[in-house]
Amino acid sequence: MHPSFIGTPVGVWFVDGEPVRLVACGRRLRVLGAPVEFDVDGEVHWRLRARLEDGRAELVELKQEGAGWVLAGMREEPASAGRR
Repeated sequence: MHPSFIGTPVGVWFVDGEPVRLVACGRRLRVLGAPVEFDVDGEVHWRLRARLEDGRAELVELKQEGAGWVLAGMREEPASAGRR
């Protein structure tokens, strides 16, 4: 996904308090591994790896904004990472 999508709303599904699925910019993503929750100036953020439907992996950062979530950062994961 292109960096211009930063700041757009993200649909997030949680299981046991952790994100497991996302819908961002019309694309569905499945969370891989263990996401990390952290705080930035009192705002809740999640950093995670997620796989797009086409198999590409993204490193994604989400930020809680109001009652929802927005895309706070992202970059494509190198092709060799996570494919062991």
